[in-house]
Amino acid sequence: MKNIIRIFIFWMVVYPVFADWKECYFRGTPNDWSCDKMEKTGNNLWSKVVEFDTKKDKNMNFKISRYQNWEEAYPLNDYIITVSGKYEIIFNDETRKIYVQKLSEGSWENCYFRGTPNS
Repeated sequence: MKNIIRIFIFWMVVYPVFADWKECYFRGTPNDWSCDKMEKTGNNLWSKVVEFDTKKDKNMNFKISRYQNWEEAYPLNDYIITVSGKYEIIFNDETRKIYVQKLSEGSWENCYFRGTPNS
């Protein structure tokens, strides 16, 4: 009987950690720590584009949460962004890893002259 109780307690504790994520939320200084739903983009992957303004606040940081409360949130310590710009935040709910990529703000790499040149 004790073994059955131990197994039951084990599954009550462990199963929710490994169960599929139904939702995923971005929470941080850009949205005043409210819950912004992330988009599921693949198996175990969630994505959100967020704009960080380090001029407004030097320590722009965030977490990813499973629920609209703080019951389960990653990483343990806040993820910190130190350079302003738009970022794509990708979260893997299986590995609990966060990938951050700064998005290009456009470039003049391909610039073409059109019109009549002044002589």
